[in-house]
Amino acid sequence: MLNYINKDIITAFKEGEIKCLAHVCNRTAGMGAGIAAKLARKYSLQAEDLRVRLTNDFAEANLIVVPDGVIANIYAMINPGAPYAIDDSFDNRLGRLLTGLVFLERRKYLFPIGIPLVLSGLGRDKSIGKELTDLEYFKSFVAPHIEHLDLNVYYL
Repeated sequence: MLNYINKDIITAFKEGEIKCLAHVCNRTAGMGAGIAAKLARKYSLQAEDLRVRLTNDFAEANLIVVPDGVIANIYAMINPGAPYAIDDSFDNRLGRLLTGLVFLERRKYLFPIGIPLVLSGLGRDKSIGKELTDLEYFKSFVAPHIEHLDLNVYYL
């Protein structure tokens, strides 16, 4: 079940509302934008902390323990930004997000889990839903694939 919460996810993490902050990132691990950059600043993370360390081509999630809980970096993207290559399409990114979230859901000690709304880092498929807000787009194109999971979705 998805719970939508109008609050900054990093604040919720710091206040203990969630034990695991899961977000999608790309394989470049530059931490230069979005929530990755905010997390890097807040927890003094270095690029090597976020690089893929698991053996899978796309790791389900790289878990980093920080004072407020666990950050789960889900490597669903090959490149930063909007999807533009067949192997890095929105559908492929969505599938990798689902795989990563299922990986986390199996680890009950991480509950509750929170994800940021910002399309969870997938990048928006600009060919559909142009007139929708981010929340409407998420509910239309992302939520149907993950609504069976127990997650808090944070948005501002």
